[in-house]
Amino acid sequence: MVITNEAGEVLMHLRDMKEGIWAPGTWTPMGGGAEPQDADPHATGERELYEEVGLHGIELTRMFSVDSDGYPVHVFHGRWDGDPASLVLTEGTALAFIDPTDMRGLPMSPLAQYAALSGLSADLEEQARADGIRDLVAAGIIVHDGAFLVVRRNPDDYLGGTWEIPAGQREKNESVLDSLLRAVVDETGLAVRSVDRYVGHVDYTNARGGTSRQYIFTITPEKPGPIALTEHDRHQWVRGTDDLPSTTSELRAFLDSREPLS
Repeated sequence: MVITNEAGEVLMHLRDMKEGIWAPGTWTPMGGGAEPQDADPHATGERELYEEVGLHGIELTRMFSVDSDGYPVHVFHGRWDGDPASLVLTEGTALAFIDPTDMRGLPMSPLAQYAALSGLSADLEEQARADGIRDLVAAGIIVHDGAFLVVRRNPDDYLGGTWEIPAGQREKNESVLDSLLRAVVDETGLAVRSVDRYVGHVDYTNARGGTSRQYIFTITPEKPGPIALTEHDRHQWVRGTDDLPSTTSELRAFLDSREPLS
């Protein structure tokens, strides 16, 4: 269960270092396997939430379902604005609200990280709807050895010859997070090791004359190469905006205001 507070932080517990349990010694949302008395995954979520931290009466809505090593995992979202110190933790060694915009250095399984970032993604999309923006884009600052990757748009594209960071338009029934992961792989061929930080967003005028909102995350790749470009004609690793070739004023201003990016 991804339980978030008003600040968008995710309630997580630090799992025991017990041999044989899933993801020992990592931060993860509450959850567990189904038991015979559970009517459905929703009931399992309610029971696990109560058994592990004593929370009940939380409205849970389904976020997504995934297959993890052949086992179906159903992830639900709920809201709670209390103090974790008021709860009684029955599994694990610590309980805290974790900021999903920056999870660098926290031991966390890929599934737990994905669940936390999915909650952040949902909040960002809700704010965009409130702002009247429907065209959403996710972009990745791919960081390696103190530098980040930029790619050049094909000459016959909109803003042809402009350098940018890899990005992808959110497609139908896709979250911002999913569009980010897809775009990085599709446009660079690099596998994502971790999504480390949500850095912020840029609003800009798109090719149709409307407004797009681009959400920007920092990413650590599994390896820095080889780079396989599919929508750009060149790539380059740069160490800061002073090394950045021609780009849009919006992206340059954004990067200038947030360095260092690693």
